[in-house]
Amino acid sequence: MCNAQQEKLCPYPSDTTSVTPSPSVVLILGLGAGSQAFIEELLTRGIKVVALDQAPQLTPEFLASPLARNLTLLPHDFSDLTAVADAIARYHVTHTLALPVGRSLIYLGQINERYNFIGPRTQAIDTCTDKHKFHQLLKQHDLSAPRQIVLGARTHGLGLNPNELTRAHQELGFPLVVKPACGSGSQGVRYCAQAEDLASYCVPERFAAGELLLEQAIDGTEYSTNFFVDAQCAIHMLGIFAKEMSALPYRQEVAYFVANYEQAFAHIYPAITRLVAALGSASHNSFFQCDLILTAEGSAYMIDVSLRLAGNDVILLEQKYGISPIKLFVHHILKHEPLDDLVPTGTLPKPHTCAVMRFLSFSCPATVTGFKSKLTDEERSHLIIEQNHLKVGDQVGPLRDGSGIKHGMILVEHEELAEANRISQRYLDSFELQA
Repeated sequence: MCNAQQEKLCPYPSDTTSVTPSPSVVLILGLGAGSQAFIEELLTRGIKVVALDQAPQLTPEFLASPLARNLTLLPHDFSDLTAVADAIARYHVTHTLALPVGRSLIYLGQINERYNFIGPRTQAIDTCTDKHKFHQLLKQHDLSAPRQIVLGARTHGLGLNPNELTRAHQELGFPLVVKPACGSGSQGVRYCAQAEDLASYCVPERFAAGELLLEQAIDGTEYSTNFFVDAQCAIHMLGIFAKEMSALPYRQEVAYFVANYEQAFAHIYPAITRLVAALGSASHNSFFQCDLILTAEGSAYMIDVSLRLAGNDVILLEQKYGISPIKLFVHHILKHEPLDDLVPTGTLPKPHTCAVMRFLSFSCPATVTGFKSKLTDEERSHLIIEQNHLKVGDQVGPLRDGSGIKHGMILVEHEELAEANRISQRYLDSFELQA
């Protein structure tokens, strides 16, 4: 059996000959936790995959499976453009894809432009990654944008100086949100209800050399919406999910809600349509991850937009209740197979049931001392996925950033969203905690 960890492309496995091999060879940048499901979905379609990652997170069982014969793992970081060039030439790469690794986007745009691959370009990626540039784009095209102050890099420590604190109070007031200007995710993002909160804020070391943003806090319901923009600038929705955020002052997702959000979509879709038009052709043939807040008046404030696949857990929801992004990639980019369940452009996939995906986040810092399920047999029948990695003695509390997702999550389905949420909360109540 060929070893997928070696730099060798193996012949198509004889025990999967029912799948027609594709002439496509996809170069993937980064194989983080959760990426295996996407790799498998490509390989089962007969598509060869070449992946660059110094430490790919794939299971030994998968690497020993027949599917992995069509997978080549190269032990290089995707920032090594010499290794990228060698891989493209050596394995006759035809397409590229960045899995949910934010840093890979920077290089994806460069690689697509240098080798003329189909996909997003640097201009669009850079505009959305730099929150200051993105804010300017929103204002230029009359899209809803929170009032904002841009502060320079930290030169004396990692906090704000007195002049900056005074400026924040005079120009924005409170509450406000402070965040690094570049990057995505919740690391370094804080909600400041009053001046004392902002005075105690320290930007993470990794962001200290970049600009810092202060933004007006927007009241409303937060959503994650994901879509694909094809070569003709048509928008194909993968799904939309309401979110619950961690206890203040943190801004980390702790739950996603699956339901029919057509009313919210009626306000959100025009906003993302105008955004795509503003970004132009550099955003065609691209996936979008968009976090936004919808106010009671129906204004959609886009607070974080990235030209990438959604995070692993959101993609799981899309695969179960919306449209798989890999299906869209295979259909629109690789031109490999038709899409029987294609959702018409401008419409929202309708989930067959309501569901709640909840991470193991707790309101106060505590130590885990045990777990005694409070769910009845009937309630437990609605528990579709249970991933509980917490052990006695583990320290828990509010999720501060994405690193806390490693503790696990549950997925609860029910005809009524409120009931699914109640069951998810009862599951959390089953943990025995000591403050």
